[in-house]
Amino acid sequence: MRRIADFMLMIVCGGVWYLLGIISTIATPPMEVREESQSRKPQNLLDKSDCLYNARSPYIQCAVNPTELCDQCIYFVEYSNPK
Repeated sequence: MRRIADFMLMIVCGGVWYLLGIISTIATPPMEVREESQSRKPQNLLDKSDCLYNARSPYIQCAVNPTELCDQCIYFVEYSNPK
């Protein structure tokens, strides 16, 4: 008799679990896929891009010496991007 009660409880819990899954699927709004906007694209916010050691990052300017300005940096090396 104990096994039958355990089996029935397992069936009831499984049914409740299944119904909760269906309800959550119905209640969840559909996901919208947005196009990548200009603000989300990576961009270099710093203006000096003619140095060889430019980090090309929106957060730091120089990969060698991020604390100084390019005008005062001893590592500044002219760089022109070949096209």
